[in-house]
Amino acid sequence: MPTIANDASVVVLTGAGISVASGLAPFRGPGGLWNDHDIEKYVTASAWRQTPEIVMEFLASMRSTARASQPNEAHFALARAERARTQGARFDVITQNIDALHSRAGSRNVHEIHGSLEIDRCEACEQQYPVDSVKRCVCGGSIRPHIVLFGEMLPEDVLMASQRALRSCDTFVAVGTSGIVWPAAGFVLEARAAGAHCINVNLEPSGNPSFHEELIGPAEQILPRLFGVEV
Repeated sequence: MPTIANDASVVVLTGAGISVASGLAPFRGPGGLWNDHDIEKYVTASAWRQTPEIVMEFLASMRSTARASQPNEAHFALARAERARTQGARFDVITQNIDALHSRAGSRNVHEIHGSLEIDRCEACEQQYPVDSVKRCVCGGSIRPHIVLFGEMLPEDVLMASQRALRSCDTFVAVGTSGIVWPAAGFVLEARAAGAHCINVNLEPSGNPSFHEELIGPAEQILPRLFGVEV
């Protein structure tokens, strides 16, 4: 397996699969969270409007589970790879996950496109706060979880930052995501159009021809070798 050089600018897209080794269930497929829970009841924009207390209770349960888990070697490998960049090289993590495990592992440049279980935000002015730290925003607006529910738009500022990173990266790595569902499918297209070498790391092939290569196996085993940051 070739090692990604420390002077390369890298964008890593992570999905639920990277956190499975931490004990967190994926969203779909075998053992998937949505196999046992009704999406319409717990995590949609309409559910938030109609029964916010049920949505809050469900997200609190997810938060407790995430807090009880620990970052695994895949998370730590990305944090070490970021610290290993030489001057001028960027390392961006775009994550579809809301579990905050990348930040807990030490990654600094993380774009959480679906929000975070550890953040609340104001519905009026978009000001963000640590979860459960305030009951109402300083502007007087109502506080809600900073989570992108089904039926809501992805945050524009995070998407723009992600797209800027994609347009200037030398290597794009997707980890623990199928790579064929948007926005993941669009990210690999953007990176490839910018001239990046595109790698998929997953337990099974993606079937997406936009990837130049696919590394099949557990991310916690592959990523330390891919980035040359084995302990």
